[in-house]
Amino acid sequence: QLVMPMASTRLAVPLAALSGNEFEVDVLGLSGVPLLSAVLRSDGRGRSIEISLHSVGTPVARVTQDLEILGADGKFVGTLKRDAGMGDGPQHILRDRDGRPILLLAA
Repeated sequence: QLVMPMASTRLAVPLAALSGNEFEVDVLGLSGVPLLSAVLRSDGRGRSIEISLHSVGTPVARVTQDLEILGADGKFVGTLKRDAGMGDGPQHILRDRDGRPILLLAA
């Protein structure tokens, strides 16, 4: 299991690489070890970010251009919504279909 339920998890992504039209980046754990890979792709459905396990390439999720999160099986997980939040930077909240918060992403 990649993340422990009910526990805080910190991941790092190199922000400079995310500004391009396409990118492939490693998502690092707190120890600096790559855990996931994220690839921005464009196809007939638009742009999406494909997330997979780093060392084996097993798909984990896809983020659509509408910020919908789909599981590896293509099923809807939730939608990322920008939230003004509290603290230094912006944050996003992953909400389920009923609008309930699932996950908080803070910069």
